[in-house]
Amino acid sequence: MRVAASTSSRESADASRTFERGASAYRVEPIDTVALYEMVRSLDFYRLEHSERSGLV
Repeated sequence: MRVAASTSSRESADASRTFERGASAYRVEPIDTVALYEMVRSLDFYRLEHSERSGLV
């Protein structure tokens, strides 16, 4: 299972701990609502694209 962490922290130590605990992606949340929407949309597209390739969808 892939885990993507979404956070407001830009601290490199936080990113390092996240990857050490098994996350495969670390993204800093945009404060802008439109940018947040676009980020979530891109994650959904990524999930669908990879699910279709693996035959899960």
